[in-house]
Amino acid sequence: MLNNYKITLVHCPYNHFHKDKSLRDFLSETWKMKLEGFRAYFPYGVLPVDHLDFISNHVVVSKFINNELVPVSGFKSISAHIANLFRIPFPVETHIYGGSEIDFPLFSKVINMWKKNKPLDKMAYNFGYTIDPTLTKEEKKFISALTYACIYFYYKELKIPNIIHWVNNTFKLVEGQRDIGFEKCSYLNEELPPLISKSLFNLEYHLMTMENLQFNPNYIQQIEREFRKVWDNKIVFGSNQIEENQNIDIAS
Repeated sequence: MLNNYKITLVHCPYNHFHKDKSLRDFLSETWKMKLEGFRAYFPYGVLPVDHLDFISNHVVVSKFINNELVPVSGFKSISAHIANLFRIPFPVETHIYGGSEIDFPLFSKVINMWKKNKPLDKMAYNFGYTIDPTLTKEEKKFISALTYACIYFYYKELKIPNIIHWVNNTFKLVEGQRDIGFEKCSYLNEELPPLISKSLFNLEYHLMTMENLQFNPNYIQQIEREFRKVWDNKIVFGSNQIEENQNIDIAS
């Protein structure tokens, strides 16, 4: 079954979108899939694509259909370093509550505590998980497992050990994230309540993190056995060394 799928890793489209037509075509198909996915499961107006798509890294699972690669799932990631490079807030701080939620001070405090003493290039915000809504139930289950495995492979390969993200529990994603090693954030030894996002039509989100790539060891063994080969044979656009090639004074 794995021979029917291909993984693509796109590093920061901002640097090569304008000069690589194959990348433009691929991201166009990816964004089409994400729009269809979000429109199938969320209220009209929830945007799966925005300015962050041009400066984040993309991990996309595609399926061979009529000898063409068609995106069927994926997620995005942006490090605090890249956010700083482009002079925007680390998106976990603004992406869900939009700076207008009653509980903003509590969540902001917890996020700042989590960020403390972590190098900017060693922490990342994971977001934008989407799956093609037209897939069969059986195929969705398989592709979800493959996409979850890519979270581990991606952060291990890029040597980013600390991950934070908001998890919508519409499809019991919190349980799935816990199974692979993520934990709900706590404050004063109590788990944070879910955030009801007014900016996202009152959807419920849980703040979850992982430190030091502490994925469940049994889970690592399983996905290394099942999915390592397809990850190693991925297509890659761009390079993770973009910051070394940019003449930007981020201190000004």
